[in-house]
Amino acid sequence: MVEFSQNITTEFWDETLFNCEISRTGRQELREIARHWLVDGFDQRRNQEETIEYWSIDKAIERFDLELLGTGKTRVVVYPPDRWLSQGNPQECVVKIQWDEYRHQNFNELQVWKEATGRQAAILNPVLDEEEIRANWLLVPKADNYRNIKTSTVHQIANKLRGKATELGMKARDVRAGNVGRVEGRDVIIDYGQLQIN
Repeated sequence: MVEFSQNITTEFWDETLFNCEISRTGRQELREIARHWLVDGFDQRRNQEETIEYWSIDKAIERFDLELLGTGKTRVVVYPPDRWLSQGNPQECVVKIQWDEYRHQNFNELQVWKEATGRQAAILNPVLDEEEIRANWLLVPKADNYRNIKTSTVHQIANKLRGKATELGMKARDVRAGNVGRVEGRDVIIDYGQLQIN
């Protein structure tokens, strides 16, 4: 489980708000997915070439009976099945799984979260759990999206968050309508895989 930094106080995020954590079974299955997604055909880890079958996103979703929420250029977002959680409600959190081995948005997002000051973290969707080595997956709270409000309002929210991120010393290149949402009544950046802290 990702530890909240000392400077993230209840003024910004209360750690007790979030109760999701990945189970041992979830970690094993997510490792298996990463093994079949993040390959170029060979596994060099054992000093020998072992051919590994590449899985499509659809094959992994079907194999592990996952509920797909969405896909981006480099990541897939799914609800964690019950067996993936050691605690928490599967409908209150989502898993971002990296599928493009050349772009490391999960890793970048995790680094931004860990380096964020309290005020910076206040505008980011918290990372609750992670794959420890390369951040092949991240567990985050499920954000409410803005599908039911006017497009102009969503753009205003994104612009406001982009401005706030810049004001707080972050390079906010990709803060747009599709990358913002609402968590615990707060507007936050839900996809900050391209954000940088100056």
